[in-house]
Amino acid sequence: MLIGYNVKDIKITSFTSDISSPKAIGTTIGLSGTVENPMNQKLQYRYIVYDGTTWRELYSSDNLQKVYYWKPEQKGNYLLCLEVTGPDGKVYQSFMSYQIQALSTKLKNLQVYTPDYRTYYIMQNVDSNDGNLKYKYQIYDLRTKQWHMLSSGGVNTYWQPKTSGDYWIHASIVGSDGKEYTQTIGYHIKGYSIGSFGFSGNLEAGKTAKLSASGYNYLGENYTFTYLQWNGSGWNILYRGNSPSAVNWTPPVSGDYAFCCQVSNPYGVVDTKTIHISNRDFTKTGWYYENGYKFYYINNQKQLDLDGILPRQSSYIARVNRTTCTVTIYAADGGNGYIIPVKRFACSVGLPGTPTPTGTYRTSVKYRWHELMGPSFGQYCTRIVGGILFHSVAGSNTTSFNLNPSEYNKLGKPASHGCVRLSVRDAKWIYDNCKIGMQVTIYDSSNAGPLGQGPVYRITNPGQNWDPTDPNV
Repeated sequence: MLIGYNVKDIKITSFTSDISSPKAIGTTIGLSGTVENPMNQKLQYRYIVYDGTTWRELYSSDNLQKVYYWKPEQKGNYLLCLEVTGPDGKVYQSFMSYQIQALSTKLKNLQVYTPDYRTYYIMQNVDSNDGNLKYKYQIYDLRTKQWHMLSSGGVNTYWQPKTSGDYWIHASIVGSDGKEYTQTIGYHIKGYSIGSFGFSGNLEAGKTAKLSASGYNYLGENYTFTYLQWNGSGWNILYRGNSPSAVNWTPPVSGDYAFCCQVSNPYGVVDTKTIHISNRDFTKTGWYYENGYKFYYINNQKQLDLDGILPRQSSYIARVNRTTCTVTIYAADGGNGYIIPVKRFACSVGLPGTPTPTGTYRTSVKYRWHELMGPSFGQYCTRIVGGILFHSVAGSNTTSFNLNPSEYNKLGKPASHGCVRLSVRDAKWIYDNCKIGMQVTIYDSSNAGPLGQGPVYRITNPGQNWDPTDPNV
C-alpha cells in the first residue's frame, strides 16, 4: 500500500532591521530573521551585503543569531541578504535594500528658557542624521573668568546658577566621526526683579506720601536698594538700604515728579524701575465700600492681600467655594459684619466621588502635622468638621521633602478625598492666624469671590519634592 505525505520545505519567514532606512554612516543597525525548519534539519545561515560592486559576508554560522549588528562605514545603497543553505545544498534567500547617507549635523540655534528665574533649561535645535551624537555644555562666568561643566542627558540640559551676572553658554556636539560642532551665546542672569514701585497717598505740597517697592530675589543674594527723586537737574537720594523698605517723602510744592528704584550688588546695577507721578495719578487710596464689601486701595489698585495693611484680627471667617476651588478669608468691619476680604487662596476640594460637604461649620482642633489617608501626612492642619480639614498638599512623611509634584500641581481644581488642600504658605496662615471656633462656610458658586481665586502655585521641576511656598525649606 502506498501512502502520500507532504514534507514541508524550509522557508525564510522574515528578514528585517530594527531601524528603518535611510540612516547615516556609523549607525548600528540590528538585522534579524526567522526561518521555518519543519524537519529540524542542520542549516547554514549567512548575512551578506552587496555594496554595488561586490558581495561581502557579514556573518556565517549553523545557528541563526537572534540579532546581528551591522555598522556601515561608507555611504551608498546596499543590498542585504539573509541566506539559508540546507543539507542538500539548496539555497534560500531574502533581500532587503538599505541606504546609508553621509553624516550631516547642523546646530541651528541655542535657546534658554526659565519658568522661575532659578532653573534655566538649555535647548539645542539640532538637525542631524547621526544617531550617536555626544553633547557637552559649559558655562563661563565673565566675572570670575571660570568655566563650569554642566551635566547633560542629551540634547537638552538645565542650569541652576548661584549668582547673577553675565555668562557665556557654550554648547558642543561631537559626531560619531569625531567632528565637533559648537555654538556660544551670551546670557544675563537677573538675580533680582523689581515687581512694584510706587506711592500711597496724594502728592500735594506739604503732605507726606509713602514710597515703597517690592520684588523677587530669585537667588537669595544680598542687594542694595536705592530710591531716587529727580529734581530737574539731577537725582536726589531718598533712601538707600539692604531691603526695599517704605520711606516717607513730602513734596515741597504740588506738581509732577519722577522717581527711580535702583537695585544693585557689588558688581553693578541689577534692575531699575522709574515712575512718573502727578496729582492725577492718585485718586483712590485707602478704604472704600463697594458691592457690599470693604476694600483697601493703593494708587487705584485694589489690594488682594491685606497682610501688612490690616493688623491681625481677633477673629475671621472663611468661605470655601467648591466650584472655583477658592478659599476667601474675611475680617469684621465693626457692626457691619465680616465684609472685609483679607486674603484668597487657591485650593483643591473633594473629587465628585468624595465631595467636600457643603454647609456652615466651626473649626475644632489644629495639628502641626497630621496623618491623613494613605497613609500620608499634611502640615498645618485645621479641622473643619469630622474628617474634613484644611491642610497642605499631603506627602509621604513628616518632613518638608515629601511631595509628589503631580499631586501638588492639582491645586486650583478638585483632587482630594474631601479635605481642603492648600499650599503650605496658605495652610500655615490659617493655622497661625485663625482661632479654634472660626466659622467656615462651604458652598458652590461660579463667582470665585470678591478677590478672585488667588495664585495657583506650580512645581515645574519633576525632581522637586518640596512646596515652593514652604517657609521651612
